[in-house]
Amino acid sequence: LAGGEQHQRPQAGKVFESVCDFPSWPSIPIHVLIGRDDRFFPADFQQRVAFERLGLAANFIPGGHLAALAHPTVLADTLITIANQAINATADELEAAAEPTTATGSPEES
Repeated sequence: LAGGEQHQRPQAGKVFESVCDFPSWPSIPIHVLIGRDDRFFPADFQQRVAFERLGLAANFIPGGHLAALAHPTVLADTLITIANQAINATADELEAAAEPTTATGSPEES
């Protein structure tokens, strides 16, 4: 933390000046991680917004607004778990798509 102060610089205003105009969310898995103790954006607010805008339930991790600094291992482990679930789901989908089917579409009948 002490070494980081020398690298501080003013935040660019560009992010607040541009319009979010993409037509839809990307076709990739989206997950919401919320720091349980966030006082800047309270967890119940974040959870409501995630559901209203994305139709998703949130995953909670310990910590507040800067959970990545306070609990980096928990955050990393959670992201690795989510990535592994996505990889396994994709592998299962690819495997199912590769199974031979008959005219009825049932792999068991092939």
